[in-house]
Formats: sequence, structure tokens, C-alpha cells
Amino acid sequence: MIKLLILADDFTGTLDTAVQFAEKGISVRISVDPEEAQFDSDYEVLAVDLETRHLDKREAYTRVYKIAKRGLAAGVEYIYKKTDSTLRGNIGSELEALTVACNQESVCFLPAYPQAGRTTKKGVQYLDGVPIHKSIFGADPYEPVRYSLVSEIIGETSDIQTRNVGTDELESLYKGKKDCGEVMIVDAETVEDIGLVAEFLSRKRKLKLFAGCAGFATYLDRIISFKHTKLINFPGANKLVMVSGSLNEVTAQQIRIYEENGSETLGRFTLKVLQKLQEHYFQSGECKETLRIIKEKIQNNEVCIIDTFDTEPGETKRIAIEQGLEGMALGERIADNIGELIEIMTKSFPEALYLLTGGDTLYGYIKRHKKAQIIPIREVEKGAVLTAVKEEGSLLFMITKAGGLGTERVVENVKSYMKARTN
Repeated sequence: MIKLLILADDFTGTLDTAVQFAEKGISVRISVDPEEAQFDSDYEVLAVDLETRHLDKREAYTRVYKIAKRGLAAGVEYIYKKTDSTLRGNIGSELEALTVACNQESVCFLPAYPQAGRTTKKGVQYLDGVPIHKSIFGADPYEPVRYSLVSEIIGETSDIQTRNVGTDELESLYKGKKDCGEVMIVDAETVEDIGLVAEFLSRKRKLKLFAGCAGFATYLDRIISFKHTKLINFPGANKLVMVSGSLNEVTAQQIRIYEENGSETLGRFTLKVLQKLQEHYFQSGECKETLRIIKEKIQNNEVCIIDTFDTEPGETKRIAIEQGLEGMALGERIADNIGELIEIMTKSFPEALYLLTGGDTLYGYIKRHKKAQIIPIREVEKGAVLTAVKEEGSLLFMITKAGGLGTERVVENVKSYMKARTN
């Protein structure tokens, strides 16, 4: 029976959180369709991708409310609202929807992810010691973070009551008004801080609603009792295909560092604006030469990197606007085209390991295969999740990460992991 329901606002976040349980041997089921999410199974954790990151706040509220209500009716004991570690998206409206659906219960919100440099001090969110709105996420061309005070970020999409709680004030988690539906924002600057919060909550065992990123999710097994099972074995691979749908500077730097290491077995291909924006480009006759080149690079190199970076600053956005594509529509078009490309590549090179960056990259492929089983296995490094995609007897292995996560040497680390498993 499902004990814990995880609600995420994008696919990468769903995997980042679900894998925290999977690699501990806790059975996890992932659903990319909230309307079809099944609660009558032997899995103990159900992680649902709601795709609310870029929605209107009212639609985001509705999606969270509906699935939370369904979960409660099915007997789910605990709900975890997974939020972006840089606090993008409809944080406030989604947390409000959760509390309303659960009869005004308060939610314990711990947004820190110290392993990835995200910390919370006196209610302010930091990235590597810099207030989040002054970091690279404050300059995001599509979705800039405008505030660093978590309560102000929540206030952008909701009027829900909030309260800051320091790590030395944990007893106050139970001293607020009952049934007021408030969001209790809990500080954490280190992994040890998160452990202390989890230990405190495990002793009390009164709260049922939690929120945060993968950092807090790692410790939920201290609060909730689970059974354990076996992991799927990854056999390794001889080829690594990286597909980057992210424009984040963190990802760009990760690719540059791998190239600068002087690998002689690297193929590189940058998609042109037409290949990103033309609807169903990779199903058209125009793509034949492009596909020939890409397949040749994969065939002849141990590592191949396909990216979506502009050759001229702002080029894609400028041309997209001319074509009437903006915001969510632009992101969906690029994700759809990349999804078609990934599908073609996996048919030609099914035994390769695929490293996919950007929240919508893997989702562009998965939404074409909604009946596939998505099985998180483990984190190769923090934020880089190894996943098995099982469909009609075939098994593909993919590693996915958000654009802003991963170490500088994530590509090299993934390659080393791949080779070690092969050997």
C-alpha cells in the first residue's frame, strides 16, 4: 500500500526525489499522468510528476489539490510536496493547495539542499553563500528568481500564512495554531541540520505533510517506516550519449570542462535554431542529413554530446518570438523535438547510456511512452539520477539531472561509472 505520496512540479524533480527511496531498497512507482496515477499497488512510495512548474498558479493549485485529495481517499498516510531547490515555480499556491486538501493541516517546509550548495538561514535561501535572487538563477532568461526570503517567494503565488523556524526552535513546530494550514519554513545550513530536523520529527510522529527538495526527502525514511526490496542491476555501457536541453550556465560549464580535459573520443553536435523550433523536425524529410551526422558521431566516439546552446546570444528566443513561440510554448516545442530525437537515437543505439540534462529533456521522451515503467535506481552523484525505462520487454538506462545541478566533472564521473560497471 502507498504510504508516501510525492508530488513534484517537473520530471527531473520527480526522479531526484524518488531515487532517494529507491536506492535504499524502498519500492517506488513513478507516474507522469496524475489522472492515471494508481494507488492500489504494493509499492510504498508513489511519485507523481504534475508538470506545474510553468503553469498558471490557479492551474497548479488545482492539480495539487486533486491528487492530494485522491491520495487521502486511498489511505495515503504522508504527502511530500517536492519543490525546486532554487524555489522556482508555483511554490506558494501548491503548498496552499496541499494544506487545504488535507483539512488545513500545516506543512513542514525544509527547502535546503546543502549537498548542492542550497542552504536556508533565517528564512533566506542561499546558493553557495549567495542570496538566491543574486545568483545565476536570478538572471535566468525564462524564469528568474526575484526574491531570496522564502516567505516572499511563497507570497508571490499565495496568501498562505508562513512562519520561520530555526534549527534551535524545532519545538515551536508544534506550538502554532492548530488547523491553520500554515507553512513552517525550517532553516538548515548543513546536512547535519537536516538530520537533526528529521530526528526530531521521527520522535514526535505527528506531522503528515512535508515539503522541500531532494535534500529533505533523503531523510524521510527516518520519519516513516518502510519495507525494503532489491535494486535493478545496471550492466554498464560502452557509449555515453549526452543530450542537453538546458541553457543553464552550470551545464555549459560542465560540458566545457569535459572538452578541456582533451578527450579524443568526443563527438559534439549543437542543434540549430530550426532543428529546435520547427514542429516535428525530426519526423520531417529535412532531418535526414542531421540524423546521419549525429548517428555517425555516436558510432565513432565513446562520448557524444548533443546540445541546444545558441551560437549567438539570445538567438533562439528572438526567432521563437518572431514565430509566436514564447514562455511555456517555447519550452514545450524544444522538449518535444528533443524527445523525438532521443527516441530515434535509442532505437539505433539501445545499449548506450543516455545522460539527459534539463527538466524537460527526459520528459520530452517519456511523454511519448506513458505506458513505460520508470524505475529510479541510484544517484551517480548528487542530482544525477540513474533510471531504467522498461517497455515491452526492452530496458533503456538513462541518467538525468536538472540544468543547475551536478558537479563540474559530472560528465567524466558518469563516464567513469559507466565504464566501471562494464568492466
